[in-house]
Amino acid sequence: MTQHQVNQSELRERILFDLGSQNLISLVAYPVIWTLLVVRADFIRLAPHFFWINLAILGVTTSLRLFVYGRMRKRVAGQAQFLERTLIFTVLSSATHWSTMTIWSLLAPELEPIRIATVLVVTGMAGSGTFAVAFITTLRIFFPLILLLPAGVTMLLSGNSVEWTWGALSIGFLVYVLPAAYRRQQDYIVAVSTTLLLEQRSRELEQISFTDAVTGLNNRNYFDTHLELEWRRAHRLHYPLSLLLVDLDHFKYVNDTFGHPAGDACLAAVGVFLAHNGRRAGDSVARIGGDEFAILLVNADAKAAEHIATALCQGIRDLPPVAQGQQRRVTSSIGIATQVPLTSDLADVKAFISCADGALYAAKAKGRDQWQRVPSSVRR
Repeated sequence: MTQHQVNQSELRERILFDLGSQNLISLVAYPVIWTLLVVRADFIRLAPHFFWINLAILGVTTSLRLFVYGRMRKRVAGQAQFLERTLIFTVLSSATHWSTMTIWSLLAPELEPIRIATVLVVTGMAGSGTFAVAFITTLRIFFPLILLLPAGVTMLLSGNSVEWTWGALSIGFLVYVLPAAYRRQQDYIVAVSTTLLLEQRSRELEQISFTDAVTGLNNRNYFDTHLELEWRRAHRLHYPLSLLLVDLDHFKYVNDTFGHPAGDACLAAVGVFLAHNGRRAGDSVARIGGDEFAILLVNADAKAAEHIATALCQGIRDLPPVAQGQQRRVTSSIGIATQVPLTSDLADVKAFISCADGALYAAKAKGRDQWQRVPSSVRR
């Protein structure tokens, strides 16, 4: 996704989630309205078939809505299209149910006590409900049509002047609702698209602020933040962290002899190697200085860290020269520190880094192209 383009799948998922949230109130409103109508007309005695049929339909549609809303709350991956279709089906089924119930009340003499109330309820649903579901074109068009058009036509054809007036008002309200809902949909899409673009831009800027431009690895800012978070998590769950500080030997020779472009190429090559070979799932690699890299191994003891360090020394040693005529290969010295954090104190984090740094200097002092590990100085 570019800064000028919205990811359509992300937009669709946001619309679907908002639609489910907007329609949550109907899960309560529809049963409450139905209960009031039942009490008002005494359906069980006057129209038992009407009562039981509509109760069953209301129960099915409400259950489906609960299912869809529950799945949307979990944001189940890969089910957006299925959930959208199911939600459209349940909303239009509810509209068909209430429209049928309204026509039934207009035609059945025993339902005359709730006739006006039913027409008012359906008209209110068409108004508020259409704006709630206007995010999806299918619902924006068909929800008010199903609710108002059949009942409106029935009242216009009734021959009763009062019902004819109600029918004319219903059709007139439908003519108003359809274009108003369209404007609502367009305003909503513009607002959500703008929000998504801003969120994406924020993520891109955050990524830039945490990315080293030469190697494409994480930078020092990311490493410091990430180490503190992982230190606290390791303290809470009581597992070991291992830190590998990798410093390139003879990098100054490459930089001074072949120029900064060759030096950058060397750093980039090492960065690619470390990104693909220096970590497992959950670990992180960062460039924290000129020719210095840090690898944080999560839930890795000293033996695991040493195994990885051995492979890294060999792998960096075997990297091809980055410049023609380069006689001296770039190697690496690695300092290892391993610790199960016993406190969440940030001073201990600094001591942990110092421990790895001390091991790095020991590797340098003992001839380079090797790793060393010294006892941790972190408070126990």
